[in-house]
Amino acid sequence: NWMPDLLSKTDAVRKADFLVLHDYFDKATDEPAPSAATLIQRDLDQLHAMRQGVADFISNSTAPTTPMPPLALTEFQIAFPSSSAGNATETLASAVFLASVIGETLTAAPVNALTEFAWHAKWFSKGNRSGGYGSYAFGHPDPSVPEGTLAPKYYSSWLWRKALGASVIDASSSTASLKVYATRFAGGEHGLVLINTDEAAAASVTLAGVKGRVNGWVLSAAGGGAMMAAVVAVNGVDNGLSWGAPWPPPAPYAATSDSIDVPPASVTAVIVYA
Repeated sequence: NWMPDLLSKTDAVRKADFLVLHDYFDKATDEPAPSAATLIQRDLDQLHAMRQGVADFISNSTAPTTPMPPLALTEFQIAFPSSSAGNATETLASAVFLASVIGETLTAAPVNALTEFAWHAKWFSKGNRSGGYGSYAFGHPDPSVPEGTLAPKYYSSWLWRKALGASVIDASSSTASLKVYATRFAGGEHGLVLINTDEAAAASVTLAGVKGRVNGWVLSAAGGGAMMAAVVAVNGVDNGLSWGAPWPPPAPYAATSDSIDVPPASVTAVIVYA
């Protein structure tokens, strides 16, 4: 194991631009298996523990005063459950998880950089040359799914790109299963990403003092299945296939209402115009 040897060398740690981390967070070996919401929260707790874990390792392996380099999480995904109920890296669960990791990284900085890639995101019945590693399809077991069909988690980054402003601002939720992340654009608009990990109940969010228009995009399960859904919809539109996400994305929902309904097991991106 070369990593402990490397981290035991003070000069190596001091000279590192980044320490690179890989993690397939949860293979859900619990019996009975916890809910998807419980597993995702458990994995986010593990994400937040990474920095302290690396710091403790460096402190115990080198001089205690050695500064810790920035952390880059460059290969990761949620992997539960990879056998009994299908590969979660190719379902809505991976999209919800990735959107949450981006939000937690922006607001709390458990790591300093993300590059999402998932060797685990494949169809094991087809071997290693399948799956697109989580971003798109190649070698799908269903021959009716075209090569290049988008994976559900493609829209995690797409939604964040829509709602990510110039600065992150504080936001919180009184509901454990509803995560709220907020940013402000240079022009005064606000971007929100709302993540509902409850597979049964919708959530309602009231935007106090909203005077302008609101545009929104909602990523959710298509045709049932909740977190482990293989087909996802954006604003109610799916791709009509047995797997994946639609392209091109539909037009945003547009409203002037100050209330947002967040469906069960979903990621919602909202822009509130000034």
